[in-house]
Amino acid sequence: MNQNSWITSRIITSCKYKRELYKELQNNNNATLASYYRDYSKIMSMVIRKAKITEYDKLILNSHNEVKTTWGIINIESGRNKKEVKYKFLYLHSFYSLEEYFQY
Repeated sequence: MNQNSWITSRIITSCKYKRELYKELQNNNNATLASYYRDYSKIMSMVIRKAKITEYDKLILNSHNEVKTTWGIINIESGRNKKEVKYKFLYLHSFYSLEEYFQY
């Protein structure tokens, strides 16, 4: 499962245009441009949300294990997409090195 599989070339182009609008808005204090930027941002948010929903629905419907796929999507969206190995701290005596500790 690719983390950004929902991004299309049109979304990328629209994001670039939105960024250009923002830069232009920073240089101008035009109320019409500000209103247009807000409306464009809202539309972009809806488009991105719809693209994600469509892509994730397609992934779930085509999967063999729907529960695993659903949890994979949840972990990606919540930012927990990479498995982290959590090491427990070993309290070793000062006279043992780490290699000696595991040899016994």
